[in-house]
Amino acid sequence: APLAAFDPRSVWLSYVLLSFAIFSIRSWTGIAAAAIVALAATALARIPVWRWRLLLAGFVLFSATVSLVAGWGGGRTFDPDAFLKSLHSLTRTLLVMLLGLGLATAITPLRLRRSLEQLLSIRGRLAGPTQKFILTVTLMLRFIPVLVGEWERFVRLTVARSKETSRGPLAAARRVIHTTMPFMLSLFRLGDQIAAALESRGVGRRRYP
Repeated sequence: APLAAFDPRSVWLSYVLLSFAIFSIRSWTGIAAAAIVALAATALARIPVWRWRLLLAGFVLFSATVSLVAGWGGGRTFDPDAFLKSLHSLTRTLLVMLLGLGLATAITPLRLRRSLEQLLSIRGRLAGPTQKFILTVTLMLRFIPVLVGEWERFVRLTVARSKETSRGPLAAARRVIHTTMPFMLSLFRLGDQIAAALESRGVGRRRYP
């Protein structure tokens, strides 16, 4: 990816600043401008957005459902202001998530870890809190493609096992529900594995694991 030619620290700093800018937007005109910037960034960086189409489609469906629920609000009349406010917030989250997914394809966890160690080390040593921060950031970057791959795997299994052939919104919502539970169980399994792996390497027991 073209982003691989840049320093990982500069790429992540740009992403953080852009995310803050998107979350500070209060108007739909700003949302439209942010969407243009996000789509242009994914195109110029050649981020494979199509790979996460199922995840993004699920989030869009989730956003629409939550916004409709917020609009009704348990009353008998529909509140368009509450609907638009909820949709506005979730749209900003979608744009930030769209940019964040692409960083995992452009920067490897090892490159990011080395760059952060060079930036935050003092006389070649890292303090304990700094090590925990670097470990957290690199694990997040490492597991973004892992979690996306797990979700895609369970989606394929759900479709293969289902006898339903319809392609409407209700059918898609039912597939999401049937995918969520095994996906959550897989997350618990992955959590146990990574905890055992970190403990075997001295994380939490040694000052410099």
